[in-house]
Amino acid sequence: MSNKSAVLFLLLISVGTVILMSCSRTLVGQVKDIDGKEYIYDENKSWIPAWVIGKLPYSEQGGYRDALQAVGASAPLENPELARKRAVSEGRVQLARIFGLKVQNLIKEWTQEHTDYFDGSGNSSIIYYEEVGRQLTNADLVGSQIDIIWVHPKTNMTYALISISRSEALEEAISRMKEIARQKKTAFVEGKVDQAMDELDQLLKETDAKKFYESGTVTK
Repeated sequence: MSNKSAVLFLLLISVGTVILMSCSRTLVGQVKDIDGKEYIYDENKSWIPAWVIGKLPYSEQGGYRDALQAVGASAPLENPELARKRAVSEGRVQLARIFGLKVQNLIKEWTQEHTDYFDGSGNSSIIYYEEVGRQLTNADLVGSQIDIIWVHPKTNMTYALISISRSEALEEAISRMKEIARQKKTAFVEGKVDQAMDELDQLLKETDAKKFYESGTVTK
């Protein structure tokens, strides 16, 4: 082989090596399956669970997972247990906020269709559904549980995935909804409070789970 041919051969090998390296390089945002779970490659050159950045695992094999989920995070702390507690607390705050807004949307639509249940003074229906949303948003939802705690191997941030089953969440919503109705009885037309609460109770329970948790506006 001549010197010219040898140089050309080595050059081709070098180019091929660069191309292979570039094709095999892991890029930020790349997704892969690890033990049946979705992971994403982040800017810290780590594979992180997809739920950490908000891709919540609503779906399960064989159907729709009937649960509401949220993520909480804590900065690195000297005490890992304190970091864990902060992440869990933040997750529960987020869970309540999301749930409160969704129930508020549902009740808002219902009040717009059932103005005959409200006395009409001082925007009574608006005051009612806003108060339900506010109380649920600030509530510690009974029945919420810790699904996963995960610590980032590079940043030491602690993440918590928190969930609550739809049935338990709705029981909490219905309980608070009725309590607020009793507190603000004057917002309703006299004698129609119980009838309104029964209708709302049924509406919440029959609302399709997938639509309830995925849509910005809750529809039946």
